[in-house]
Amino acid sequence: MKVRIYNTPKNLKLDVLKRAVEFFGTMLMSKRMCAGLTIFVRFSETHKQENFDDGNCTWEDDNHRPKEFSINLHSYKSMSKVLTTLAHEMVHVKQFATGEMRDLMRDAHLVSWQGKRFDMRDVEYWDYPWEIDAHGRELGLYVRFRDLLEKEKRDAKKVTKTKKPSGSKLKAATVPQEGCQV
Repeated sequence: MKVRIYNTPKNLKLDVLKRAVEFFGTMLMSKRMCAGLTIFVRFSETHKQENFDDGNCTWEDDNHRPKEFSINLHSYKSMSKVLTTLAHEMVHVKQFATGEMRDLMRDAHLVSWQGKRFDMRDVEYWDYPWEIDAHGRELGLYVRFRDLLEKEKRDAKKVTKTKKPSGSKLKAATVPQEGCQV
């Protein structure tokens, strides 16, 4: 998976954001599918003018099983809120990439979800099945990623002490980290 992140706010860590995109992708899709995706993450200070609240996801290349996506995120949010929103938007990436959801090009308000046609004017946002899916997964994805980071941090602090061959000084070695390699 190729991940490009633009306009990262100073209060957010670029390496954590990139790992989060990759982690969420591997939790939601096969390795093969992830390998073919390109995700552009852009932060914006003018989100209200761009017609999204905390974030949005759009495909960039092809409506049928797209491979390139843009995720736009609000700049003035905490790391936990950004990661939760990023998890939500990555669920939409999965929905588009797998063909579970498709925009129907004849009308901007028509969406195909699991083969069923929806007119977004006839359904409330909270009742869109793709949003129920995304909202239902976002917190769990965020918690799993946060727990992975916390475990890695704890493991990095663990130090095993072994004697040097001379026997005079102790040598410290870090415990190998487990989990997602990105």
